[in-house]
Amino acid sequence: MIAFEPTVQEPKLLRSAVLWAKRNKDHIPSISSLAPTRGWKDLTALGRSWQEAGLGALIEASEDGRRTVYFSLNDNALTSVDAEFRRSLIGRLQAVPRAEWISLSSMLVSVGALVVAILAYLKA
Repeated sequence: MIAFEPTVQEPKLLRSAVLWAKRNKDHIPSISSLAPTRGWKDLTALGRSWQEAGLGALIEASEDGRRTVYFSLNDNALTSVDAEFRRSLIGRLQAVPRAEWISLSSMLVSVGALVVAILAYLKA
């Protein structure tokens, strides 16, 4: 049986949560602060869908009468975001080794020099 990756709702918000968790010492980002315009119920449903996809655990907190949604990320969230980034054009370009870029640029320089030499020969 083939196991497919679960589809992730709001991949941009998940990416920003993963990047926030990488930058900060506290590895539990507040989804409420990352998406302040969204409602508590909407963010809770989003956190539950991420939890069902196996990306971490949902944490609901209430402080001073204000509800906040936190999401504890796991390694699956990091690999999911990295895989999504590698599917983009920039991610694919960054995956090309530096030696390949150097060889490609040297080939383009040599082709350019050959074209200039041919044009100089034809003019003479």
